[in-house]
Amino acid sequence: MKQTWKRMLSIMIMAVLWLSAASPAVALATGPATVSGGSVSEDAAPDKADAADNGLHSIKKGATYASGSAVRFYATGAGYGPESAQELRPLAGSTRYRPVSWSVGGKSGLWTRYSEKTAGRTQNGRYIPGEYRFNGSFQLTPQAFGGVPYTLQVRYQEEIYNGDSKSWGRTGRSDVKSVSFYIKNAKIKKNQSLSVRASSLALTEYGKSKSIKASNAVGKVTYISSNPKVAKVSAKGKVTPLLHGTAVITVKANGNSSYYAAQRSVRVKVARAKISKKSLALVLGEKKTLKVPKVAQKIRWSTSNRSVASVDQKGKITAKRQGAAVITAKVGKAEYKCRLKVKKYRSISHRYITMKEGQRSRFSSSLTKEGTVWESANPDVAGVSETGRVTAYSKGKCKIYATTRQARRYVFHVTVQAAPVYNPAPTNPNPVPTLPSAVWLSATGDKYHRIPNCGNMNPDRATQVSYAEAVQRGYQPCQNCF
Repeated sequence: MKQTWKRMLSIMIMAVLWLSAASPAVALATGPATVSGGSVSEDAAPDKADAADNGLHSIKKGATYASGSAVRFYATGAGYGPESAQELRPLAGSTRYRPVSWSVGGKSGLWTRYSEKTAGRTQNGRYIPGEYRFNGSFQLTPQAFGGVPYTLQVRYQEEIYNGDSKSWGRTGRSDVKSVSFYIKNAKIKKNQSLSVRASSLALTEYGKSKSIKASNAVGKVTYISSNPKVAKVSAKGKVTPLLHGTAVITVKANGNSSYYAAQRSVRVKVARAKISKKSLALVLGEKKTLKVPKVAQKIRWSTSNRSVASVDQKGKITAKRQGAAVITAKVGKAEYKCRLKVKKYRSISHRYITMKEGQRSRFSSSLTKEGTVWESANPDVAGVSETGRVTAYSKGKCKIYATTRQARRYVFHVTVQAAPVYNPAPTNPNPVPTLPSAVWLSATGDKYHRIPNCGNMNPDRATQVSYAEAVQRGYQPCQNCF
């Protein structure tokens, strides 16, 4: 602003000097003007505003506006601006015009100060000073008798600068600017009732698509996804989930001459898909099928170790040998993994049993079911039949194994203790040999035995009785056992 004032001051001084040189009479008429320190003295002529410079803008004479539409305009006053001489260096007697009111068709408004201030600008090589703008707007309907224009009038109040009080005051004079225009009936647009099937969708990555097709749409309808990597949408509103995340589908209807354009938003949340098992333990030869629920696209299956386990393209795993592998299901850009362990036995349980020589027992009734395989690690100490009947033969320790169809392993740690012996009374002058309290009788023959598998005896058919009962029944001792 300071540079603008200096430029104007220089122009005025040059004009005064030129007039003084060209015509002494003019120089006398202008009166003395002195310049000191870049400012004009009190003897300089005041700046007078010309009412012809009052402005009424943004509304055209004879123009036609739609009924009910907002008509906007603004007014500017002569000598009333941020770069005017009256603003930069007001002198006593300087005048300006300030817009104060407007009226049109029974509507009116007052201004107490300007509405906005614009900066100076250069346009087409010409400098346009900044302005104080007084804004106004109104809405009207056509004149009842038709064909007659409305007239907008703006009144401007002349103001004069008082050098003593250094303030602006009214002179009592005013100016009026007016412009006439027409209002015609216009077709009023309506808001369309655009709707979609849902305001939000919950989907699974690479899962089934869902439609959000618009209803009650007017004009061309378009669908746009804010994140096509998460969810893409077709021209018909079919939403296809891809990777997990969130996206917003915007549905737009362009409208027409009767309806405004409209849009709706649908928030889409795509959840991460999950494999049916993240970890799995199988036994040799076992098979298991994995799945990735809710995924609609093709799944590609693979194994990290084919010698341990194989997998087909339906997710069916076959355990081949002991070890570890990773089964991977790939869909698009997503991968789902299951860590696999292949073992010989699904589980191993240990139990500890104490038996006497010659004793028979079944360790677990639940393991006698068909399909359980029994095995003795030391048949000389303890043996086991196919049905799980264990017989203690001699003193010592032995492990009995039972393996179920479900590959569950049971280990029985058996300790066989010596059988108690018969001790005759010490007063007997003819003591009999030391005999056990119990003996075994074979299914055939007339001998009693210390153990149930002596010679060709079938231990499954042998019967255990007391020694006294065997003697009473007429059985004789076996030469091999006694």
